[in-house]
Amino acid sequence: DWIWRRCVYLKDAYRDHEMIHARTSDNFNLPSDYVEQFAEYPESWKRRFFDGSFDVFTGQIWPEYDPELHEINPVRLENWWEIAESIDHGRRNPTAVLWGAYFSRWGHNYCFIVDEHYQAGKLVSYHAQKILENRERLGGIRPMWTVIDASAAQQDPNTGRSVMDEYFDRGIAVVPSDRHKIARIVRVAEWLTPKPEVPHPLTGDTREEGYPQLYIFKNCINLKEHVPQYHWKPKPPNQHVDAKEEPEKKDDHDVDSLGYQLMMRPHPGEKPRIIMPEEDPRAYAYWNRQQMHKKAGGTATNRYGVD
Repeated sequence: DWIWRRCVYLKDAYRDHEMIHARTSDNFNLPSDYVEQFAEYPESWKRRFFDGSFDVFTGQIWPEYDPELHEINPVRLENWWEIAESIDHGRRNPTAVLWGAYFSRWGHNYCFIVDEHYQAGKLVSYHAQKILENRERLGGIRPMWTVIDASAAQQDPNTGRSVMDEYFDRGIAVVPSDRHKIARIVRVAEWLTPKPEVPHPLTGDTREEGYPQLYIFKNCINLKEHVPQYHWKPKPPNQHVDAKEEPEKKDDHDVDSLGYQLMMRPHPGEKPRIIMPEEDPRAYAYWNRQQMHKKAGGTATNRYGVD
């Protein structure tokens, strides 16, 4: 809501606003056993209403998401990281493009969402130009592939052309995405969930609960806002059966784009192994020849000087 946007998310932009954040436990007038009577309530409910957390609410699709854990400062992209692009195209609605860097380290695969393009009301030519410009800005990257929502493959009955054709004509080779929304949601959740065996991707640090494999650079202001807000459609109060698992169709363009990308199961880049001189078989062959020459009566030099 507007309180969260002004006082929490955009607090640096609204310096004339201030929010006093108090927990239920800060109220010294409450009985000592007040909080204990809610011990059986869901953990997300207690975090929201007792701790005043803005990160959890009823129906949240990815409660695994923790801004303190999943949002990181941008780092330099290594030249061996594999880059993937994903597009959720819109005309009136926003077109959301994400750039993901995939790499293997410490024996595990990781993904950094490093940048985004998010804008509504523009033509394909505009978005294609922004994609090409951003590739150069990110160091002249050549993505493994660019995946776009499958609806972009639908052809106009009169012209036979599609949105995919428009991107192709402007230098963006695209492939259609997976169509299974729930599968995409599950896939993203897997990458967001910390695992005990996974260390931190940058430091290699470990902890009991482990670390996730998906991280978002803090410059992706739209994605990091929409991921924690993504929620299920509310269940009607008079409905007694289980509600259909259907996300609320609001601010979901970049989260859909994220799902398209992860469902492609990108191949992570692996750091090239640097062979030390003493490990190079050509070096061994050279020194063997030198030793043979020495045994034959000549003077041989070893790798550290004159023998």
